[in-house]
Amino acid sequence: MSKKHLTPKERFDNIIKNNLTASGVSENEFEYSIKQADQAVTLYPLYFSKTAFNSFIQEMQTLYPQHYLKYNGNANATQNKGGAGGELIEKRGRYGITPPKMASVASSSRFCYLALRNGTDALTPYKNINANEIEFEKECRIFNDGTAPQLDAFVADEECNIYVEAKCHEIFGSHKVELKNKYLECFEKDDSLRKALEFADKNNDNFVLPLSLFGIDKPSSRFDIKQLICHLLGIKEQNKGKRAKLVYLFFEPSAFNDQDAALVNEVFNELANETKLIFNSDIIRNYCNANNIDLTALKEKSRVMEPLNKSNTFNLYI
Repeated sequence: MSKKHLTPKERFDNIIKNNLTASGVSENEFEYSIKQADQAVTLYPLYFSKTAFNSFIQEMQTLYPQHYLKYNGNANATQNKGGAGGELIEKRGRYGITPPKMASVASSSRFCYLALRNGTDALTPYKNINANEIEFEKECRIFNDGTAPQLDAFVADEECNIYVEAKCHEIFGSHKVELKNKYLECFEKDDSLRKALEFADKNNDNFVLPLSLFGIDKPSSRFDIKQLICHLLGIKEQNKGKRAKLVYLFFEPSAFNDQDAALVNEVFNELANETKLIFNSDIIRNYCNANNIDLTALKEKSRVMEPLNKSNTFNLYI
């Protein structure tokens, strides 16, 4: 398939894959294959191969067993549940079986793991975090039932708990602020959120908030505001007023040619502008101030996903 037929998301994924091959990763390590129920084989060229992905998991089990337990989803680590987000396992959906999320070259969970598995001092100016302090796949429960929001990483700290949400090619999605009606109670009982309901479009199961409430004058946003709201609600329930910091961590691949660089620059300029508008909107700013939550957005800019450090980390918003 030629580049002109690729979607922007596919072009972005190909930039990441091409950077990997340029750094020495063999072409044989790509293309995840799955035999479907009808015996047809589906190929996923923008994923690592099964062999390469199994080696990735084995390395995690051997060198980072504490992280593997979180992604695997149970303390025994013999029942491969794949964690709450199912990052390590194949999934069966309406269109057949799909590869593990973490096998994608543009997986945000893979990025988060590679960036933070050894710890880092780039996340915060006041704390040098080591590998044992990083907790991946942090559950932030809001309700007693259902699936709780999952943060990609968490660092407990006496002064300020740090929550991390990592993003890679998700920024190519078209996001709207649509929440299930069970969240109405959260909005109704919170002074910072209640007024937003005056602008909500409600139906039987969901309610939709206009993007204009968050400063966005477009039909959709690159930034997932609905998920941000859920994460903030979850952090409030977990932290109970203690100071917290929510860090959005994005991966920006360095591009080899002008055409790819133009795409990446355009997308990240849009993303930076959206992030500033959303974080400074009344609804988000007031909620964070009321609940002692700081917001920041960082990006790792590098050829390939690598450990986060002060030389490859840049502010998207602060």
